[in-house]
Amino acid sequence: MVCPLSNESLKRPEMKASVEQHTVDRVCHYLEEELGLEHLQVKLKEHYITDEKLQSLTADDLKNMGIENHKDHLKILNTIKMVLQIKDSPKVFNDSVHGHMEFHPLLVKIIDTPQFQRLRYIKQLGGAYFVYPGASHNRFEHSLGVGYLAGELAQALKTKHDNEGENLIDEKDILSVQIAGLCHDLGHGPFSHMFESVCPKKKLSAGITGLGVVYCDPTDLPCCCFLLPAILLSPPSTLPTSRHRWPPTLSLVLLVTVRFFKHEQISIEMFDYLVEENGLKPLMQLYGLSDPDLSFIKEMIDPKPRDKDGNWPHKGRGEDKSFLYEIVANKTNGVDVDKFDYFARDCHHLGMQNNFDYRRFLKFARVCEAEDGKKHICIRDKEVYNMYDFFHTRYCLHRRAYQHRVNKAIEIMIKDVLSKVKDIKIEGFEKTLLESIDDMAAYTKLTDCLLQVILFSTDENLKEAKEILARICSRDLYVFLGETLVAESKVKLISQKKTEWKKKLAEPLRLKPEDFEIEQVTINYGMKEKNPIEKMNFYNKSDPQKAVPLPKEQVSHLLPDTFSETFIRVYCRKSLRRAEKTQLMNWCKENIFKTLQNE
Repeated sequence: MVCPLSNESLKRPEMKASVEQHTVDRVCHYLEEELGLEHLQVKLKEHYITDEKLQSLTADDLKNMGIENHKDHLKILNTIKMVLQIKDSPKVFNDSVHGHMEFHPLLVKIIDTPQFQRLRYIKQLGGAYFVYPGASHNRFEHSLGVGYLAGELAQALKTKHDNEGENLIDEKDILSVQIAGLCHDLGHGPFSHMFESVCPKKKLSAGITGLGVVYCDPTDLPCCCFLLPAILLSPPSTLPTSRHRWPPTLSLVLLVTVRFFKHEQISIEMFDYLVEENGLKPLMQLYGLSDPDLSFIKEMIDPKPRDKDGNWPHKGRGEDKSFLYEIVANKTNGVDVDKFDYFARDCHHLGMQNNFDYRRFLKFARVCEAEDGKKHICIRDKEVYNMYDFFHTRYCLHRRAYQHRVNKAIEIMIKDVLSKVKDIKIEGFEKTLLESIDDMAAYTKLTDCLLQVILFSTDENLKEAKEILARICSRDLYVFLGETLVAESKVKLISQKKTEWKKKLAEPLRLKPEDFEIEQVTINYGMKEKNPIEKMNFYNKSDPQKAVPLPKEQVSHLLPDTFSETFIRVYCRKSLRRAEKTQLMNWCKENIFKTLQNE
């Protein structure tokens, strides 16, 4: 188990969030700025309204001050009530991985919402719980851990640079980073990543290109498109909506693109819904968070890359604080607190060793200007071995747990279940699975409990899905027919031959090609075939202000030369007798595995 931090230099100053912090002045400032109630502060001071008297203020008192409007009374009294309901101190959670975690009262308000609480019912590792009995942890505790570690890293950087006279980070930055860490996984559906692979969120966008014409509804993809000489007849603002069919006489082109959204984008939508549905924006404003801070929070959940000209893509914070975007979801090299938590938490629950020590990272991390002229979170040069352990831990978790052959068999079965029910309106749910992706109120109700609802349903439309779930419960899993590591030069051959292999596998036993699943699995250090350490920056003791890359050749000759590998597995959806299984396994060895191996 990873112990909580003990180093005195990393301790966060005690947060005080009592009513005294929200003085008359602060309440008045909010009411004047956000609700347009001018001169309120002057009137309250003229009538000697102190913090203590603020708690017993009534509509009659406001009327005596010359505030006549009844709606203004409600605004003022509701704001005061909201302030007085703020808990006097942070809340402490005792976590099995990080020990005692302290959370700001605003974070507690976010945690105590239905949208966040649903994460209690979504397994962190999907089908791995059917293989590893200890892997029962959920997205809820992982999100708490990421929010906590995001604050710890931000505070460690602030303390270090404040002591050196550099005010790089303020309290609003820390609170925003904590919220982003807390809410980064709000968009996960049932069984985490499995759901988004079966029910991806799509967004259609259309634009006139002048190269041809689309004759059908873009939602009925694939569309029929002809490349014709174009005559632009109408500006985009006057064009028909996507639900109208194009007249065949128009020589226009409507280029339709389909973008698939992952859980990060849905997390942003869910965060907006959470704030709106629970009326948290006024509370956030009372803690000093404005609209740019809310944009900053959402940008940290899913940071955007710079454009081709290298321009800064974000609005929440300027380029001088670009390093803050590396805390929750680091798109530069993959070293972020999300992985700090799930490495430690998953290893703890899987019963595996975690060789990476995130506490040393917090101790030695600092902000430096790198060779690209930008500010990055950098680490001491002697910690490079700890960072290689970081990426090797990622590889080991994938090889031994996330991509475990039995785990993948169960995940294929769960995906088949979701595929069969995604267009069916299940009793107890307002919409189908596909429709729910675009409705956060309906999406809030989607958790792993969906499988239990299907399993015990009497709906005949769910019969096939129920049969698959019954097989999981009775351990009648899809049959594993073998696997092999694929030579790098032959990876492209998989997509070319997969359909042919399925047809030939089906012939001897008179099965169907769709009865087989050929899974291609790629495991790497997080940046495909590249070494992510080469994207990191290190500083040395003699010059801590300057950071540079550390090439592998200067670290050790015993480090890996390749950082990605691909292997394939073959599964059969039908139950097989021993002789049938042996026959298919031998065919796979001779016709698939040998073809993909090094000669």
